Amino acid sequence: MEHKLDRCLAKADIEEYASILAKAFEGYSLFDVFFGKYDVKKAKTFFEISLKAEKNNLLGCMTLDKSAAAIYAKNGIKDAGLFDFIKAGGLKLIFMFGLKATKKMLDFTSQALEIKKQFIGPDDIYLYLIGVLESARGQGIAKSLIEPMIAYCGRMNKRLYLETLDEENTHIYEKYGFRLVKKIPFGKTGLDIYCMVIEPKDINPDLFNKSQE
Repeated sequence: MEHKLDRCLAKADIEEYASILAKAFEGYSLFDVFFGKYDVKKAKTFFEISLKAEKNNLLGCMTLDKSAAAIYAKNGIKDAGLFDFIKAGGLKLIFMFGLKATKKMLDFTSQALEIKKQFIGPDDIYLYLIGVLESARGQGIAKSLIEPMIAYCGRMNKRLYLETLDEENTHIYEKYGFRLVKKIPFGKTGLDIYCMVIEPKDINPDLFNKSQE
């Protein structure tokens, strides 16, 4: 396991992270809304642009075999601006996915930002993305990517916040100590955003020692 929780996402890492995430999110409901027919190659471009735009605010960790990756935002309610996305190659998204799909992405980002502001502060941590390849699921890999950050938040007295569009995932996150704080309909998509947070006081102290092993 390779952890990089003490520094921002390096430019050289972005392609690897984007490749893992593009494969891991195939079939995920939100990206079906964005892209229609999911294309791993196009999705990789989307993730590369998003990570480049946000990279100065992101922390990451991945498995050594590249089967899973997690991305965290170190300043929870800070999102890249339009200029950051354009600079990162964001105009490609319009040509690749069309104006309508790009608008859906921007609308979701805007809505997610307003939601985050309700539950965390600018110095808290946001689980930006986590993805596990289908072939590696059910092996406890996600746990190894999440627990070190939970422990870090406990030591640094920070909240850790996440969103999921899959109700089944909420039960998994609850096992780590997250609690569901709000369920919000996402526009006219028929999807719901499940907002979850773990407070420092609710973090198991045993994780602190475990994360240092």
